[in-house]
Amino acid sequence: MATVQTLILEGKLNTRFAGLDLDPNYYSIQILIAISCLIINIYYKQVGKKTSIFLAMALGVFGFFSVSKMYLISFLFLLIIAAVAFVRNNIVFGIKFIFSLLFSGGIFAYFFYDNIYNLFSQRFISSGQDIAGLTTGRSILWKMFFAEIINDFKVLCFGAGFGSGKLSNIMAHNMYLTMLYYMGIIGSVISIFYFFTIIEALANNLKQKKYYQLFSINSIPLYILLIANISLDSFVMDFFPIQLLLILFSLTYKGG
Repeated sequence: MATVQTLILEGKLNTRFAGLDLDPNYYSIQILIAISCLIINIYYKQVGKKTSIFLAMALGVFGFFSVSKMYLISFLFLLIIAAVAFVRNNIVFGIKFIFSLLFSGGIFAYFFYDNIYNLFSQRFISSGQDIAGLTTGRSILWKMFFAEIINDFKVLCFGAGFGSGKLSNIMAHNMYLTMLYYMGIIGSVISIFYFFTIIEALANNLKQKKYYQLFSINSIPLYILLIANISLDSFVMDFFPIQLLLILFSLTYKGG
């Protein structure tokens, strides 16, 4: 994992922070899901609000130390989605949230701007400025998996099956292609339908008539999962069910 965890900048070896995980990228998505859930708790003003704010800010900083391109892009989406959701649901709280972001972002930039900027600049341009370089070679893998899927009718409809292993000993680095490759269109549709059936059943048990709204506070963890996994394979990771469980709780959480 040395090629994933380290980065040479100006002759100095920098270690990408990954917590207790092996891969900084998969560490980052867990950070993003955790921050998303904390934002929901902060919005609904539950017990431990100050603790939630502190944890969200601390996790955000640790996420930047992963020097993950996926984290930077997804984190920006997270802030935008959260700001839109806050303003849409409570304009006063939304304005406070935006000003808090600007203030904390200014403090973070004051102390870490040069180092973080140089590291991320190196990450984005070191592999080239074409699509393959910007995606760290992932676009090549996406084309390979896409071709394998559409060129085999059986794989397209039913999938290759989890027992088939990796394609040429590599992963797709894209959750949607991974789902299609292993389960096909039929299996993927059934899985998605099953997930939303669980949400509906949980919402009915909680006596919620409407459990999902576009740009709602509760939907933020789901959006982050969908955005971040454009470049990840969380679908086949052992922590994925935990993320789904948190999203189920988030979508059906009423607050108060």
